[in-house]
Amino acid sequence: MKLGFKKYAGTIDDFNRAIGLDSTDKVSYNRGLARYYINQFSEANKGFEKGLEINLNNSFIGNFNTVKDAYNNIADLYYAMNKIGTTYIYWVRL
Repeated sequence: MKLGFKKYAGTIDDFNRAIGLDSTDKVSYNRGLARYYINQFSEANKGFEKGLEINLNNSFIGNFNTVKDAYNNIADLYYAMNKIGTTYIYWVRL
C-alpha cells in the first residue's frame, strides 16, 4: 500500500482495486480515510458510510471501536466543510 503522506491518490487506486476483488467494510473505511486526508470530503463520507453499512463494527474487533471512529471521522469532515449542525449529529453518536 502506498500510505505515504503524498501518495494518498495511489492509495485510493489500491483500495479501488481491493474493493473490486472483495468489497469489505474496512477497505471502504480506509479508502474514506485516504480521501479525507486529501480533502475529498464528499467521497470520504461515502467510504465511511459504506463501511458502516457493510457492518464495520465486526471487521476490526480487538483493534479499536470502529463504529465510533467512523462517526468521529464523519463528524470531522462535516466540521471541515463548516456544517456544524451535521457535525453535532455525528458527534453525539459517539
